[in-house]
Amino acid sequence: MKKLPNIITLLFLFIFALQLTSLVFLTIMPKISRADDGGKTNINFTPQVELGKFKKDVAVPVTGNTLGEYILEIYKYAVGAVGIIATVVMMFGGILWIVAGGNAERISNAKSWIGAALTGLILVMTSYLILYTVNPKLVQFEPINIAKVKDKSNCNIKPDNPTYITGDKRYLCADILGSNWITIFDKNICAKNIFEPNFNQTFRTLCCQQVTATATTTVPTNNYKWAEQQTTCEELYGKGNCEETDNSKCGNNLGSNSICCWHQ
Repeated sequence: MKKLPNIITLLFLFIFALQLTSLVFLTIMPKISRADDGGKTNINFTPQVELGKFKKDVAVPVTGNTLGEYILEIYKYAVGAVGIIATVVMMFGGILWIVAGGNAERISNAKSWIGAALTGLILVMTSYLILYTVNPKLVQFEPINIAKVKDKSNCNIKPDNPTYITGDKRYLCADILGSNWITIFDKNICAKNIFEPNFNQTFRTLCCQQVTATATTTVPTNNYKWAEQQTTCEELYGKGNCEETDNSKCGNNLGSNSICCWHQ
């Protein structure tokens, strides 16, 4: 009977250590090296026991916060359980004191029960404060999110030393607007003859001039239009191939019917 207060103290100490372990768990857990697939694969967690906001047999989508939230619910449940146990133990110690009948040994035993309950309750209630005092990071449940792998096919991210390749299926004005249009490779001519101050020119923009065909020759007109290329390097060579704005990268002899591409 005399050993029971010590057993209760050890029980409280065990629960306290369990709480410390739960709170520290996220700071030492290695991150799972699973690449982000853009949310195509959903992983669900189905609790077998209801705990706080986690309902039994109700699937919860796993995110970077799920583990921390679940451990937090365990912590809240443990604090409540310890509070109830400590109250029952103190009540039991009080009853022992009342029925001691002035017996010094029984009173000492009752005090041991009450002391064990108070010690464990104080440890549990101050566990958060102790960890926060040691290092505030120990009580911060930061999300365990995996950084998204950069898409190497993104043409906005150009590597330092790409490989250049020339395409020979670049659409010209005749392919886009019709056979009576020719491609003018000096875009300044269209810029001077077409009043479109808000027109956003890109490397795919073509300057086109309409012509009139006769039996013996082709006569250019003063009618100009902007057109957009309809062939890209990706269409020619597959994903990961991008257009190069500086045609000299593909060589000085790049033909007018060609397109300069690069890939990783």
